[in-house]
Amino acid sequence: MFVFNNLDHDARVHRQAESLTAAGFLVRIFAFFDPPCRGFERFPAGYEVWRMDHRSQFDRVWSEWFPRRRRELSVEGAPPLQLPPSRTPRRPCPLPPARSLPLESTPQQRGHRVFLRQVNLRWWHGARPWKPDICIAHDLDALWAAQATALSCGSALVYDNHEIWNEQHFLSDREEIVFWNQWEARLAPSVDAWVTVNRSLAEVLRRRYGVEALAVHNCPQRRKLRPKLRGCMKESFQGRPVAIFSGGFHLGRGLEEMVAAALLQKEVAIVLQGFGPLEAPLRRLAEEQRAPVHFLPKAPYRELTDLCSQADIGVMPVLPDCLNSYYCSPNKMFDYMMAGLPVVAADLPEMAALGHQCGNTVLYDAHSPNDLAEKLVDLAQSPHLSEMARSSREWAETTYNWEKECARLVDLLRQLEERRRARQLNPKIWVDPQIPLL
Repeated sequence: MFVFNNLDHDARVHRQAESLTAAGFLVRIFAFFDPPCRGFERFPAGYEVWRMDHRSQFDRVWSEWFPRRRRELSVEGAPPLQLPPSRTPRRPCPLPPARSLPLESTPQQRGHRVFLRQVNLRWWHGARPWKPDICIAHDLDALWAAQATALSCGSALVYDNHEIWNEQHFLSDREEIVFWNQWEARLAPSVDAWVTVNRSLAEVLRRRYGVEALAVHNCPQRRKLRPKLRGCMKESFQGRPVAIFSGGFHLGRGLEEMVAAALLQKEVAIVLQGFGPLEAPLRRLAEEQRAPVHFLPKAPYRELTDLCSQADIGVMPVLPDCLNSYYCSPNKMFDYMMAGLPVVAADLPEMAALGHQCGNTVLYDAHSPNDLAEKLVDLAQSPHLSEMARSSREWAETTYNWEKECARLVDLLRQLEERRRARQLNPKIWVDPQIPLL
């Protein structure tokens, strides 16, 4: 497997590696080196993680100090967040408008693409001697290394597409979008099997490339709940019901709307649990507005079910600021269900469909803090709260759990191995990572 992060919090990749190892595969993951993470790790389940470092000794010292200082400065000088205004709710949430972007990338953005190609090249050199039978790329920024390794070793190539890559809000100019469009289009013919995270993204891939992608949802493993934890957060909030957001503190998550919703009602306590670049600005916003918001630190993904089960309501406040967000199905939705929580979620296609199927979700306008506040109070006071909580847990135990989801992935990989032995794979087309596509 290849993944362009340090694998510290990537629950999907860890779950796949653990399940595939249990199914009899030997799994090695090539990840991004990010101090203080170790260069090599062997996890108790039996799979290995290799974090490849392409830098010279001088570059290591410089690049370990500079990003750390840059992160410190970005926190110190982060622009203040604004409290979003109330508005008349509009549901379902409309498609995001087309963005007006500059035509050309900055030198820093071009430099990042060069850096990304260097990391992929390093992975290829590290993976090729191992001669894998199957190569899995987790997202587009790791696909070249997986494709090059598959070409070198006659391996099957799997593309696990977590995002609509060219529709993410962090792509900030047309040059970068064109680059990634061309990059994916040139690598796509070599892919033997496509995997993605939900049916909406599978449909996007079908329309774009004429392929049938397997939807493997980001569900947690089945686990027993600890009854003593059920709703115990109430004790810290004078018996009020608790609504929790668990995840990354990033732009586009609707966290400012949650702070505003805390000011618009007093019946439900608001808890934000996680980490990310917006943590300090969010804390400042809550302090300045005197919003009754409680913050909890990040936790290992294996402990999230127990942590979430202490609350009464799970909140999914995603803003549809790009097409990728509009069609998302965040893994925290499934974490809430495994924890036995009813959910208040933005009225987006995947979450709406899941909520209608399971009967466990109240939908609201993602851009309307007053609508969020109203739905939280209505759900907390609803006589159907316990019934919706039971429905969440039942659907998680029977349908939306990792054991069910990954069984289909294991079957797919076994079929690919049979095709590889019969040499019935797609022809691989070499793409030189040093040649610009524009």
